[in-house]
Parts: sequence; structure tokens; C-alpha cells
Amino acid sequence: MTQPIKWIGSGFILLAIAFRGAGYTDIDLVLSLLGAACWCYVGIQWKDRALIILNVAAVVFLSPKILLMLSSVLPEISDVISY
Repeated sequence: MTQPIKWIGSGFILLAIAFRGAGYTDIDLVLSLLGAACWCYVGIQWKDRALIILNVAAVVFLSPKILLMLSSVLPEISDVISY
């Protein structure tokens, strides 16, 4: 069952690289996080410590920036909803 997930994760990472190259860093962060999460799952299923460590580190390092990005977007969304 890990075959589709590893390909989906690879697709997310390739798209993230493409968006990063085009200058869309917010989308890059989200896609990179999704790809790392997919590969972390695969690493756990395969019991591959290198994959687990690499992708847990990616998730840990990417998450604060994504949370910061969301915290700046959420007040704007709540302002729109309150009107």
C-alpha cells in the first residue's frame, strides 16, 4: 500500500520544487510538507530509519513557517466572514 503514497509524495515534492523555482514560496512550503509527510509514512511502513529521520526533520522545520503563514492569513479571512 506504500507504492501510491510514495508516488504521491514524490509528486508533491516535484511540484514544490517547480513552484519554488517560479517564486511561489507559500505553495512550495505546503507541497513540501505534504510530500515529506507522505514519505515519512512510507519510511515508517518500511521501517527505514533514514527516511523517517529525514522527513520528520522536514516536517518539523517546515511546520513553524506554515503556522506563521496561516496566522497571518486567518485574521484576514475572519474579517471577510464578519462582514
